[in-house]
Amino acid sequence: MSDTLRVTGHVKYVSNRTEEIEMSDGYLNKPLFKKIFVDHICTDIQWNVQSDRYLAAAQLLLNAVDIISGLTRPAHQEDTTRKEFIAWADKFMSLKGNKYQLTGTDIYAARCGFSHGYTPHPKLVREGKAKTLSYVDASTMPVMTDDGSLIIVSLKHLKEAFTEGLIATMKEINSSVELSTLVNPRLDAMFYTENLPEKFQNL
Repeated sequence: MSDTLRVTGHVKYVSNRTEEIEMSDGYLNKPLFKKIFVDHICTDIQWNVQSDRYLAAAQLLLNAVDIISGLTRPAHQEDTTRKEFIAWADKFMSLKGNKYQLTGTDIYAARCGFSHGYTPHPKLVREGKAKTLSYVDASTMPVMTDDGSLIIVSLKHLKEAFTEGLIATMKEINSSVELSTLVNPRLDAMFYTENLPEKFQNL
């Protein structure tokens, strides 16, 4: 089977690379978690940063917050709520600069701007409830501003904060039977790539 022939889908994944993630260490399906969040999402973000595609990297990163923040939502709840997104972002991504500290509402508004108009001026910004965000690839300071009207965020620091939050969330889920029982089926339903089944290759 060709290594270059790929398909995106919901095929169950079982890892035999135990040197990377040991499944005996907890309750979460960590190989699948790693495949989705590290091998796909984080790798795609990093690839865009390295390719100088900073807006694409920012968009993927903000959407990734939407995904991870709602992973432990109640069983009856289909989608991530604004409250869950902001709470997760406040906890893990409140980067601080010399004149401003990023808020979960800022990050949520930025995600809405990308998703609903590809604009830095979404509704929450227009209403004065969040700041306008702009992005740089790297900076010694996580957050920069002059008069507070425009907030410049370092993608490097934002990605590092997201990664720390991702690891903390993974550990929390992995240590809980209840959370893992909730999350593992959700991981099974997410996008990731696998080799195209052989029966489809000659169609």
